[in-house]
Amino acid sequence: MPGKKKTAMLIPFMRSPGSVKVFLQRRTADAPTNPNRLGNFGGAIEERETPLAALMREVKEELDYVPKKVSFFGKYDLSDSDRYVFVEEVGADFAEKVKALEGQYGKFYGREVLDRTDLGGNARACLVDFFSANKQILKCILFCIS
Repeated sequence: MPGKKKTAMLIPFMRSPGSVKVFLQRRTADAPTNPNRLGNFGGAIEERETPLAALMREVKEELDYVPKKVSFFGKYDLSDSDRYVFVEEVGADFAEKVKALEGQYGKFYGREVLDRTDLGGNARACLVDFFSANKQILKCILFCIS
């Protein structure tokens, strides 16, 4: 029996006063997984490819963008795949700099995206952790400033 699929995903995010937003894609109606749902950019790790190399290739293919300064966020052992999640802080002009070559479009969403029923399940697992981690960071920043 072959092992689980391995994927590498990027969470591009931007901070604004008191909030963090993530850039997600709206998948197409004919997408093989999670059609018409919101999800992360990224995809399968090919044989003999590292998670970081796969991430760079997939993001270039999907957004015509080469990440500049990614950080490893975590590995998720999901029922259908092992997901390697990376994050990158981007500027407010990110949406204008990239071109969605896969999916219908890309758009920034705040923490309220977790309440949406059209958010893909695997994306939700990673984003819950991401927003929780950033909530703690924002609390610390606000506390240290005041």
